[in-house]
Amino acid sequence: MIQRILHSRHFLACLLSAATRIALYFLRVMAIRSASASLFQLLLRPLPLYNTLHRLFDPASGIYMFALKAGRQIRAGKLPPYPVLRKRTELPLVVGEVHHPRKQRPSEAPRWLVIPERGLFTGTAIVGAVGSGKTAAACALSPSRFWPIAPKTSTGASADSLRNSFNKMTAVSISSNFISQSSTASPIERQMPVDRASRTDNIDVPPVQATRKRGKRMSRRKGQNPKVRVGKRADGQKFFFFQYWIDLPGQEERKRQTEVIGPTSQMTKSEAARKKLEFISRLELNSSDYHIPSSRTFADAVSYYREVFAPRMLRASTFSVADGHLKAHLEADWKNIPVEHINIDSVNEWIWKKREQRLSWVTIKNILRTMQRVLSASSKDKKPPFSQSGLAISERDKLQMKIDSRRKVSFSWAQAQQIAEYVGKMDRLGKARREQYATLFLLAAASGLRTSELLALRANDLDFGAGTVRVEESSDQRSAGKIGPCKNVTAYRTVLLRDPEGRRAMQRLKGFLGTSVSSHALVFRSKRGGPLRETYVLNQCLHPAVTALGLKKAGLHAFRRGCNRRWELAGINPAVIRQQMGHTSSAMTARYTGEIPLEQIRIEFSTKFGNKIDILEKMENEVAVQVL
Repeated sequence: MIQRILHSRHFLACLLSAATRIALYFLRVMAIRSASASLFQLLLRPLPLYNTLHRLFDPASGIYMFALKAGRQIRAGKLPPYPVLRKRTELPLVVGEVHHPRKQRPSEAPRWLVIPERGLFTGTAIVGAVGSGKTAAACALSPSRFWPIAPKTSTGASADSLRNSFNKMTAVSISSNFISQSSTASPIERQMPVDRASRTDNIDVPPVQATRKRGKRMSRRKGQNPKVRVGKRADGQKFFFFQYWIDLPGQEERKRQTEVIGPTSQMTKSEAARKKLEFISRLELNSSDYHIPSSRTFADAVSYYREVFAPRMLRASTFSVADGHLKAHLEADWKNIPVEHINIDSVNEWIWKKREQRLSWVTIKNILRTMQRVLSASSKDKKPPFSQSGLAISERDKLQMKIDSRRKVSFSWAQAQQIAEYVGKMDRLGKARREQYATLFLLAAASGLRTSELLALRANDLDFGAGTVRVEESSDQRSAGKIGPCKNVTAYRTVLLRDPEGRRAMQRLKGFLGTSVSSHALVFRSKRGGPLRETYVLNQCLHPAVTALGLKKAGLHAFRRGCNRRWELAGINPAVIRQQMGHTSSAMTARYTGEIPLEQIRIEFSTKFGNKIDILEKMENEVAVQVL
């Protein structure tokens, strides 16, 4: 304590000045009679004399301090015992030793540098000697927190340039003097070489190059407070006006607008400024709720869909259909439209233009599904900007769509047999091709498989003893019949063919394959061994056959609808039918029923009632004759 008092030269100067002043006071009192007058003079002018004495003794105390320190040697103290882990009540972290706070020399009272438990999870610790750049490092960690806006400084440099300069600084600067070279340090630590030239407080970091164009950001807006200016018309009349910026959807750059407030003869400049603020407030340009329109267009969303989303997420066949919708209908009409302008109202306007072009509602809905997927793929929330439930479809069109859905063509088992029999007699086809197509049609009508599943069947997928057909692959007809995965998870199934129609189809298939077919060979293949193309089957065989038989023209899917209806009329459990068909829901299975043809209704009535109907009609006629 005494050493600390003696080391303070200011304290000694104050002490000597006060003692000298008191001594002069008593000498003056002893020299004169009136002590009260001397006391009055002493109280009247104490400060100037005290300050004079302080300046006089301050150099003397400084000489004493330097002389005292020059001859005194500092004894290095010992560190206190290391904190025992078992006796700690908290969980502090010992990171080093603390010696002299400003110089590299031993200390008489060294101590451990400890970070308390609270400091381990409440922030960032930046450790270093005095002048090593700790404050600069803290600024470099988050410069935007210290300069959130970019005003001009007094030197003309903006805060952006200050942030860039601080970003070049090291995040944490730790001095190499952290380990003291005192006697308390270990011999290994004292012998460690310190490279002074390698110590740098600032490390130059190369600037990061921008890899993409910066979009619109609210954080880069300073707010709009335009200056009221005076303009002059051609006739000499002056008026107040101001200019402001507006955002345009689909464009990166903003557009400047000019607003005329009024003539200068009818208002003052202060009134014009007030009206300007009211106008800006109504536009909500400076509001935190202001939403900047996106600069993205539909063409940007399509580009992301084609280059990123589709290759990762979609099957080749699905993307092929969607790409056809984009090229034929969407890109021509929506290419340069901003994404934010695409809503249910604009979609409904586009729909009626397509309806004028005689496009069906089914096709329009499929195109809109592609459009929704394109827009949702590149959006932040992954949701489309409109829902098909809001489409402006008239009630008459809705009713007609339901009627058309019920009247979709389906081939019954009897019609499938007629088609197969006719195909077996077509002279335009070779014998092998006629047998292949006839077997294909009967198996499609008996099993209800999709066309892609039929054309991907292999010999080892068939079990003639159990009467089953295993479905594990499908043929992508939009990729030259490429064999790949099935449509969905429910498409992977084993179809049981134990009804009379199924047994007949399996017998026909067994005779068609014979015994010389490889187990991995395709059942229905081309001359080169590849999968058949559906277009060839339709053009070469099915369409000419149904036209000659007087049936409605349809594709291979009509056999699938007929199989679904046959199983339903046979009273099979709906859950079993759904699994046999590979549908994801019962609603999809119900769609396949549709309107039952009158011929099948008659067959059902005759099966249930036999000739009872004829007997009832005869009895009714006899009663009517007796009444007459």
